[in-house]
Amino acid sequence: MKNIEKSTFKVDKELIRISDIVMEDVLGAKSGESMLIVTNPEEDPLSISQSLFNSAVKYEVEPIIIVQQRRSSADSADPRVLAAISTMPDIYASVSSLRLGQDLGFKILDQEYKRPYIIEDNEREHVFRLARVMGRGFWSPTIRIDVWKRLLSVDYQHMQPFGGKIAGIVTNAEEVFVETEKGTHLTFGCKGMTAASSTGDYKEKGKGGNLPTGEDFITPEPGTMNGEIVFDGGFGGLSYGSGSLFLKNPIKISVKNGRVEHIDGKEEAEILKREIALYTKRCYEMAEKGNFDPEKYAFNVKNIGEFGLGLNPRAELREDSSLLEWEKVLGSCHFAIGYDFGADASKGPPLNQTLNHFDGLIKKPSVIVDGEPLMQKGSYTVQS
Repeated sequence: MKNIEKSTFKVDKELIRISDIVMEDVLGAKSGESMLIVTNPEEDPLSISQSLFNSAVKYEVEPIIIVQQRRSSADSADPRVLAAISTMPDIYASVSSLRLGQDLGFKILDQEYKRPYIIEDNEREHVFRLARVMGRGFWSPTIRIDVWKRLLSVDYQHMQPFGGKIAGIVTNAEEVFVETEKGTHLTFGCKGMTAASSTGDYKEKGKGGNLPTGEDFITPEPGTMNGEIVFDGGFGGLSYGSGSLFLKNPIKISVKNGRVEHIDGKEEAEILKREIALYTKRCYEMAEKGNFDPEKYAFNVKNIGEFGLGLNPRAELREDSSLLEWEKVLGSCHFAIGYDFGADASKGPPLNQTLNHFDGLIKKPSVIVDGEPLMQKGSYTVQS
């Protein structure tokens, strides 16, 4: 390849400028590194992927793009995509119109590979999660060009230390209390749990997170969450429609011992109920190929697996956007129904594995951690 001029795609220059920020400020790309980009044929994720390819070439990284048909998390990823991920590239990126898809195994030269996958001391249920440990990178589900352009130019030098401070407060907390004027009233513990600060510092092996970035998240201590959650922003991670649901009517969820007990509301609540039923069914349908316990996975569909806090001042709650942006809104919080990210949320593996991860947004929460206010009606009380 040294004697052949490297070719690139014809892509919007502004997209390439943003992808240059990703290569330099987020990934710290180095000459000679390998990069795998998995995307879909829809214009937005494909154009972003092509801009990343061009930027990678500029930074003397060796990029490969693989295009599969769009998937939701209720679908399986193409096994050829999984096989490519198994090469453990230095840098990985999933840039999708919905999601990457579930891992039901793959084959290379007549050799079958099924989860769990083990390399060194690392065991994971999805080959993509193993790539997170062995390399570094990011995932951008439901990404759109306008969101990529608006949110990636954030001041990382300011957001990263602030995110680290917030993560330190919730890590190993005895009690977290969340309430809103809409009716959220909830307590849970985080003992033994370490928060992840996903703020775009993915320069070292084992680092990774969303792009756009800007959230802290932690796995609630299993069995400790009780109360009511009133989601009034949006939901994401769904198989429904575009994968995200902007809430015009709130969804009220009763939580007992860390699990969803009841769901109340209007048409949005009915959509969420159908999604939970769908993913419960998929746990049984995918179990044999996926090599997992269907009863365990189905039980965990209603688990509350994440508590997150928004940190990105550029993020907005816009109806024409998605949860990828909404959960980053500064001063918001979110809870996820489904799998968690483990006792150490930045590394995993999950404590309660399943197929779904439905993030639900809450606007203007008040958050108290071990008796001290962290947020008052959507405003952080901690100095940045």
